[in-house]
Amino acid sequence: TATITGFFETAWAPPIAAFETLASDWDSCYIELFYEEGGMCFVGCWDSEGGDDYYDYSEADSKTITDIVPKYLVDEFNLDERLAEYEEEEMQDA
Repeated sequence: TATITGFFETAWAPPIAAFETLASDWDSCYIELFYEEGGMCFVGCWDSEGGDDYYDYSEADSKTITDIVPKYLVDEFNLDERLAEYEEEEMQDA
């Protein structure tokens, strides 16, 4: 079994359609995609076996993020810590 791990940043939506095409062309390929768009407050995980978790966290704060987004995604992107930093900055600017 081989594993390829990568990271990229894009100004657009996650390239799910491209990964769907890759997975359908390469039957033995399993793809797992973690994505987050902080400016638009969404996060998710998609996989080539039909998994598709998508969460809008625009109403969350550092204390409520785990009520909206599963812990594995909060941890993957440090959402609670990043929101706490944002909240602290906002309090200083007020």
